Amino acid sequence: MVKITFVMYVAFALKSAYGQCGENCLDCKHGSCGECTYGWFGADCSKKCQGCWYGRCEKDTGRCVQCQPGYYSDGCFKECPSNCRASFDDNRYCDRHTGRCLEGCVPGRWGHKCQKPCTGNCDQSTCHQDEGTCVLGCTDGWFGQLCDKQCPENCLWNRCSLVQGYCGHCKPGLNGPKCDISCGNCVDNTCTYNDLLSTVSCTRGCVRGWMGEDCLSPCTQSCLNVECNIDGTCKKCPDGYYGDKCTVPCASSCLRCEQTSGLCTLEGQGGYLINENSNDSPTKSTVVLRE
Repeated sequence: MVKITFVMYVAFALKSAYGQCGENCLDCKHGSCGECTYGWFGADCSKKCQGCWYGRCEKDTGRCVQCQPGYYSDGCFKECPSNCRASFDDNRYCDRHTGRCLEGCVPGRWGHKCQKPCTGNCDQSTCHQDEGTCVLGCTDGWFGQLCDKQCPENCLWNRCSLVQGYCGHCKPGLNGPKCDISCGNCVDNTCTYNDLLSTVSCTRGCVRGWMGEDCLSPCTQSCLNVECNIDGTCKKCPDGYYGDKCTVPCASSCLRCEQTSGLCTLEGQGGYLINENSNDSPTKSTVVLRE
C-alpha cells in the first residue's frame, strides 16, 4: 500500500512540474523549461516563432534559426530579390544577412542581388553574377569580357575572337589579324598572313605593275608594259634596252638586243637580224642578211 502511494506521489509531482512549464516544453526541470518544441520560444515556451523555416527559432530570442525559402533578414520578413534564379523546388534562396542570391541570377541580370542588367551583347544574355562578364561569349560583332567592343569592320560574318578581337576570317581581298591589310595588288585578291613575321605574301603572285612578296612595290616604268618579276626584274624590255631593269641601252646600231647579255637581235639599216625561231639547233641562232 505504501509503495503504491509513493508511485502516485512521484507521478503527481512530475505532472505538476511539467504543468508549470507549459505544454510546449520538451525539457522541464523544477518548473523551468530548458527546450521548446519546434515553433515555440520563451521562458515557458508559450510564444510562437514567426516566419521561420519549419517553425524553428531560438528559445530565448525567438530569432529564426533559418528563414523560410524566399525570405531573409534578421527577422526573416524581407523577400529575396525577384531576379534570383529559382532553385529546383521553384523557391528563390538568398543569404540570410545580405540578401545575396545564392543560386545565381535569372538570364540577363548580375550583381549582389541580381539588380544589374547584363550587357545586351552577351550571348544568350548570360553574364557572371559577381563581375558581369559574359559567360557564353558575345553575339556576332562584339568582343571583350563585357562584349562592349566592336569587331573590326572587315571580319567575315562580323565575328572575331573574344579577348583580342582578331578576325577568324576576312572579307575577300583583305588579310591580317584585324583584316586591315589589303590584297589589292595580288592576283585574284588572294594573300596569306604570316603571324610570326607579321607580313603578308601574295599567294598567286602580283598583278601587272607590282612586285614583292606583298605586291606593294611598283615595277619600274622601264619594263615593257610595266611587267616585272617578284624580285623587281623586268620580264621583258622595250626595243633598244636590256638588263635586269631594262635601263641599259643596246648598241647604237642595234634596234633590239637580248635582255641578259645585250647581244643584238635586230640591227638597224644594213645590219643583221637573228632569227630566234629557226629550226636549227637550239644552241645556235640563224643569221639572216637584211636587204
